[in-house]
Amino acid sequence: MSLKKYFMPCNYFYNLFKLLGAHNLIIKHQIMPVSFDDLSVLKCVKLTYFNIDSREFDKWVKEYFPKFHDQFKHIRHKKLIEFYTTFTLLDAQPDDVFMDVAGGLYTYLDKLESKERYLQDIMISQELKNSLGEKVEYIESDVREINLPDDSIDKISCHHSLEHFQADSDILFTKEIQRLLNLNGKCCVLPIFIADRYVEVTNALTFNKKFDSRFKFIIDPTAIIPGGKESGKYSRIYDLKAFQERILNNIDYSEFKVTISELRMDGDAVPDLTLKCHRDIAAIERPYRAMVIERFQ
Repeated sequence: MSLKKYFMPCNYFYNLFKLLGAHNLIIKHQIMPVSFDDLSVLKCVKLTYFNIDSREFDKWVKEYFPKFHDQFKHIRHKKLIEFYTTFTLLDAQPDDVFMDVAGGLYTYLDKLESKERYLQDIMISQELKNSLGEKVEYIESDVREINLPDDSIDKISCHHSLEHFQADSDILFTKEIQRLLNLNGKCCVLPIFIADRYVEVTNALTFNKKFDSRFKFIIDPTAIIPGGKESGKYSRIYDLKAFQERILNNIDYSEFKVTISELRMDGDAVPDLTLKCHRDIAAIERPYRAMVIERFQ
């Protein structure tokens, strides 16, 4: 059978599923997030909860994103929760050098008062550059090699991007963080997805790259988590072993410490998957977890 004959029926059913509003039809039967207690097997990691007061959160969103409804549709949108969490955990100061990694779609850099602000991504649209203005410096590069000096950054944020890093970019990014962070510097990566199986997911029928011999490769044309073209139509979901080997084992614990925080809002896990703005997302995206890498030596 020719490729054309094979893909035509696949595309037909994919478009039908989209029309019916069906998403993640395959992946939701393949993986589930591990429990918070299961994370205790990770070595050299402090585990904690990050509790969000909904009143403080709402106040923050209305101050920093007054037009949130036009862009995100709901005040509890997962992107706003990401932003609030990294904003709070990193606690940017006026003397800080701040960098948002892989932030070429959404960022809060223009809301900060830090003395230097960098936006890094492989490609940054001119529209976003025009929106942020000249106070932000732009670095268009691969995340595995960011053209800045050693020990030059105080705070690094990374929103919803780690899972899209292909090949060994996740490992090299972990090393690049440590090279860039100044003494007492912090990097916050959110979310991190750790499931009961190690999988790599694509929603592109023609995606033919394989990066790890141990993972299970899933093609789910209805999956949302691989993202669009700008995300490479790819997502890596770790299991505990893979996260330990690829991320945690590449950290120098003589100089850095790692904390993984599970997010709660008024005691409940986030994001709220019952909201209309979240109806397309996969179950693996709850609960949200943030990883902070901090340099102390």
